[in-house]
Amino acid sequence: MSSHPQGSAPSWSRQEFADLDLGDTRLNARLVHITDALTAQPMSPISTACGDWSAVKAAYRFF
Repeated sequence: MSSHPQGSAPSWSRQEFADLDLGDTRLNARLVHITDALTAQPMSPISTACGDWSAVKAAYRFF
């Protein structure tokens, strides 16, 4: 993965994973969402970066 400026993290993740095929479009979207959350708060644990409990649970299920 390439480096990216701090302010462009969401567009970076969509661009970086645009051609990714995990076999299910929901998984592709989940990866972008998780990456957006983690790049927005790189020093935070997953539970803080993801925000609400459903997003945290989705991130842990993904990994």
